[in-house]
Amino acid sequence: LFSLQLANIAPNKTLGYLILVFFVLSIIISSVVNWPLKALTAKINATGTNIRIKFGDFWEQKGEKIIGVTRCFSATVDNVIIHTNTLHGSFIRRNFANNKEARIRINAALNLTDGDETVFEPGKTIKLTGSKDTAFLVGVTTLDENNRASVESNDYFLALSRMWEYIRQRNGGEEIICPLL
Repeated sequence: LFSLQLANIAPNKTLGYLILVFFVLSIIISSVVNWPLKALTAKINATGTNIRIKFGDFWEQKGEKIIGVTRCFSATVDNVIIHTNTLHGSFIRRNFANNKEARIRINAALNLTDGDETVFEPGKTIKLTGSKDTAFLVGVTTLDENNRASVESNDYFLALSRMWEYIRQRNGGEEIICPLL
């Protein structure tokens, strides 16, 4: 377009209108192309399961949520052990008055006494109902001495397998909301 202006084929005013038209067209075309990316649906014929991939706010979705947590099921949201911005931290902040209440509820679901500090096997899953959400907490990662979470590939696949088996047995017919784990 600028070469049209330099060659005096299109005057300044016309060039401005052309840029505006191209800008509006690019917005319309990108909207049409990207609109289907809001949600995609696929059906697994062997099981009859419908999978819907959605983009948006995880907490606004209706259904039972899956949240990956540390294998010791930490409950201390302090931006050191559990960061506030993680799904794990957000679940605790949204559903419990404080870290102590979360610890009591998690320990009850795990059948632990208050002083126990246990690292569970990969894929240990509990179903926990909070004040706003019902979630399956899945023990996936371990923490190192610097509180960095990690998981070995074999443990990851084992965790996913155990998680889906637990959910299959205990899901109350609700939709399952699963983020990328």
